[in-house]
Amino acid sequence: MTRKKLFCGLCTVMLLALTGCSGEDGQKEVKQITPEPIVTSVPKQGGNAKEDTIHMDKSGYLPFVSSETATKLAIADGVELQDYERVVDASVVGEGETFAYITPRYNSWFVGVPQVTKVSLGKKGVSLESASKVYTDGGLVMYKGKSKGAFACPIPTEGRIEVPQGTKDIYDCAFYGCQKITSVVLPESVRWIGGAAFGEASRLESIEVSMNNPFLKSEDGVLYTKDGLVLLAYPAGKPDKYYKVKDGVKFIAGGAFAGADNLEKIELPRGMFSVEEYAFKGCRHLNKISGASRIYSVKETAYEYCEELDTIDRPLMDGELANGLMPIWEENYMKNELSYVFDALPWKFSRANQGYITREDITRGLKLSGLKVPKRLKKKIDKVTYSYEMQILTDLTQNSVSWVDFDTKMDNFLQRYGR
Repeated sequence: MTRKKLFCGLCTVMLLALTGCSGEDGQKEVKQITPEPIVTSVPKQGGNAKEDTIHMDKSGYLPFVSSETATKLAIADGVELQDYERVVDASVVGEGETFAYITPRYNSWFVGVPQVTKVSLGKKGVSLESASKVYTDGGLVMYKGKSKGAFACPIPTEGRIEVPQGTKDIYDCAFYGCQKITSVVLPESVRWIGGAAFGEASRLESIEVSMNNPFLKSEDGVLYTKDGLVLLAYPAGKPDKYYKVKDGVKFIAGGAFAGADNLEKIELPRGMFSVEEYAFKGCRHLNKISGASRIYSVKETAYEYCEELDTIDRPLMDGELANGLMPIWEENYMKNELSYVFDALPWKFSRANQGYITREDITRGLKLSGLKVPKRLKKKIDKVTYSYEMQILTDLTQNSVSWVDFDTKMDNFLQRYGR
């Protein structure tokens, strides 16, 4: 794979991952712990503000549906919620209207209709067997097909939520801002968790997972990937003031701790590779991050709105591209447990753009730098498993003066940050 192709793939993934879950100016937002950027000139959709039911047509974008008082939302039959993950372009905006591109952030999909408690399809009699890709189950807005999943939860939803068996994915921001839910139970069928899926849910104390789930696990109510590589979500309403992230974790997922207002201290394991976008957003009382003295990559927004966290109380960054286009955690599963995701979620990831980093890509990079590649080095590279490791090895091919220098740098990186 060429360096240019890899860079373009990373840009594509980062853009798509960061542009879902956006809100709108002029809307009454969910009461959030953290302030949000102002967005102007965004088209609205809906009807009279006094109406009990508000309608959304096929061209609509859920966060743009606006009503202060509506308690019911009717979604047009045939609407494709997956399109909401993409950047809204000129074709979506009506003639004479403008669209302001939004600074990437997280928010509830129901930000414009905070009183809605019931969602239905606009066409009567539509069932799961119909052509529609949207349906509701247990009060949740669901999307069906290869990436059948829980797309969004209405803000007023209360209590314990049991996600229906058969659900495959929990979309970005699915439960974001649902401040009255207390626990969420995920069935064995769930395989994927989007960014900030449970962010700012201020009363959520536990995320539970079926013991038979092959992809996810819950430890003390905190959600991890089954292999322990990624901390996916920490319940924002958990009362603890201190939390120690499990040993072996390499990534803190985007929005994982968003709104965890009770936390004052977090201990990270040594060898942490990356802290993703808005990972600790709105942890207002967080004042100390201990454990790992260095982290390879920390995204620029990772500590957004952490009012009491001084720079001196954060781990140092070790990588040259710490605030640049480093691999996000999902990449690491391309050749592993979640490799299916690039087929199941084509709206979020592109296998063609992203590709695989192979030993041949790395050896080609070494040769282009004028370096020899002995057989023992090739065998050593073959043992590297995860995509984030392969990405860094690709980077090392360009700043190594000999294959011995590359070998030494590879050993140092893998010893500190490798799986």
